[in-house]
Amino acid sequence: MRIILWKLLTRRSRRVTRLKNIKPCRRSDDIQCYVVALSVLTNRSTLCHCTDTMEHPNDITARSTTYSRRVRPSYVAMAIVSLLIVIVIAIVTPLMIKSANNDVAPAASTALEGPADTPAESAPPTTEVPTDTSTESSSPTEGPTVTSTESASPTTEGLTVTPTESASTELVVGTVGGVDYYHCAAAAGESDALDVVLLHGASFTKENWKRIGILETLCEESKLSITALDLANGSGGVELKNVLDAMRTEGMIQTDKPVALVTPSASGSTVINWIGTDTVDSLLNYVGYWIPVASPAINYAGEDELKALAGRLDILALYGSNDSGGKSVSERLQTLSNATVVEIAEAGHSCYLDQPDVFIQKLLAFLPL
Repeated sequence: MRIILWKLLTRRSRRVTRLKNIKPCRRSDDIQCYVVALSVLTNRSTLCHCTDTMEHPNDITARSTTYSRRVRPSYVAMAIVSLLIVIVIAIVTPLMIKSANNDVAPAASTALEGPADTPAESAPPTTEVPTDTSTESSSPTEGPTVTSTESASPTTEGLTVTPTESASTELVVGTVGGVDYYHCAAAAGESDALDVVLLHGASFTKENWKRIGILETLCEESKLSITALDLANGSGGVELKNVLDAMRTEGMIQTDKPVALVTPSASGSTVINWIGTDTVDSLLNYVGYWIPVASPAINYAGEDELKALAGRLDILALYGSNDSGGKSVSERLQTLSNATVVEIAEAGHSCYLDQPDVFIQKLLAFLPL
């Protein structure tokens, strides 16, 4: 069989050149020459060396005789072999692809359908939880953006729980007097509504009021109109007065009724600067209730300035039990301005963030609702 394959793929030249003596190569040597020739089929011809070993007549030592034979490839045979290779590839490739698809299909089907022993009907009902806010950007006109704060009624084990009716179903996002804000209005028809303005500490923004849930909870009070301002750090009485004037112009707060002003930490300097550079009467035209939360600026106010607030401005001074500095300034307000002082347990300097529920409770108990 090997000889037939050799003769099919190659053709020999009739001429054999003897290197040492004339002796035809043995068949085994021919096969070796074939292997060499087959590896270089791209050449026009290949010189093949064959080695014949025979015993020396007078000695058992073997000697070698080397012959040279030129072997040329058969182009017809090459074409046949190439065609056979192409046919094999054309047959095998689709079979391999089909086999691969059969292996992948069951896994994909299992992933889509789920476990066979868990029917779709037995899956527990899911409750779709909407995002807390959804900004409506479809209106092409400029102005405040209205963000919905009304959430869907939560369901528990198939029972519908109806939430309490909130004062406002809209949280307005906008800019007033160059200051960004969140705002929700009091319920319609509330003649004795109270405007509450929330400032923030040096390391925070209006987003903290929203993120912690205080803004949403306060907006549920029907008699409260809530505004969280991003008043810049370091702002004084002039900047606060300007933004309050702009809010009155925009109708965000009442023009004939002072607001309740919450000033955490560094934002308390707005009130201290106001009474230090202007009169207390000017402040009382805009602010009727002051809720400072551990405001260090109180330590820098003059005694006469703080005493001028006593009996004229209702003050609720809040501080956390772990904030010694907040306790000190709150007690100073209590002594000089007749402020109501409340300590919030297990809270630090930002007690309204550490204990938001307690903060809301103390704030609502202080305001005249």
